[in-house]
Amino acid sequence: GSQMAVPLEQRFWDFLLSDAKKWGLHTYEQDWLYNEFEGLQCILESATLGRQWLLQMASGAAKNSLTIQYCMSWPRHVLQSTEFSSVTQARASDDYHPGNDQWRIGVTSIFAHAVGLVPTKDNFWSMEGEVGRYGNDTEPFPALQAVVSTLSSGPVAPS
Repeated sequence: GSQMAVPLEQRFWDFLLSDAKKWGLHTYEQDWLYNEFEGLQCILESATLGRQWLLQMASGAAKNSLTIQYCMSWPRHVLQSTEFSSVTQARASDDYHPGNDQWRIGVTSIFAHAVGLVPTKDNFWSMEGEVGRYGNDTEPFPALQAVVSTLSSGPVAPS
């Protein structure tokens, strides 16, 4: 069975986001959107539950003067965001891995921008010789990563 769940009541988002605001949260990132939708049979079988979940999330953010960034979203999530003013950003790139081409965000950025969202790029290693969680892989183009991230107009996240 699935190890995931979806909150069904507005009070979940109201509590979570009001509590998070107390410790300084400004933007809530809902990561793994496609996994949430793919992994929850109830969302796949209901014509309205997915919208309800996103609507409640957006409402909780609006009540607390927070914004939302969608991450790993499908086009349906990006289109749904047009209904919610609290959704302001969508990640336009895939997950980062040193040397992969997740800096290619042109088409996805155009789509996000067309519906009023700021496109963002995943974080990236900022030095060529950096090693760590990716074994011996290193980032061959940190300057390219930085330029694309900056030009995306979203948050820039070197790591």
